[in-house]
Amino acid sequence: FMYDCVMGLKDFGGNGCILADDMGLGKTLQSVCLIYTMLKTSITANGEARAKRVIVVCPCSLVKNWENEFVKWLGPGAVRTLALAESDRKTTESNLDSFAKTKIFQILICSYECLRTHVGRLTKYKDCCDLLVCD
Repeated sequence: FMYDCVMGLKDFGGNGCILADDMGLGKTLQSVCLIYTMLKTSITANGEARAKRVIVVCPCSLVKNWENEFVKWLGPGAVRTLALAESDRKTTESNLDSFAKTKIFQILICSYECLRTHVGRLTKYKDCCDLLVCD
C-alpha cells in the first residue's frame, strides 16, 4: 500500500500516504521498510535507486530513537543516517550542507524545528530530498 502510494500507482491525484493508527502497531517499522526499499530498489533500466536521499522529520525527543530503529531493523551500516539532535547552529548547518551536497548520508533525521529553521539551506540544492517521512 505505502509503496504504491509513494510511487503514484494508486488511483488518486497525489503521491504519498498517511499512516494513522494506535501506538505499537508497526508504523515505524513499515516506514523503515519503505525507506529501505526506496533506497535499494530500482524501476528503471539504468538500475538507479528510486530514492537517493530521504528526510525523516520527527519531534526532537525522537531523533535518536529513529536512528536506533534503522539499526535495530536493518542492522548496523545497512543505511547511512545523519541524526541532527542537540547541536549548535554552525554544526547543524554544516551537517545539513554535507547531507544535501554529498552522498555520504542517505537519510537525514531531524526535528520539525530544525527543518523549519533550515529548510532554505536544503532546498537550494537540487534533489536534496526524494522522500519525506513525517512522524
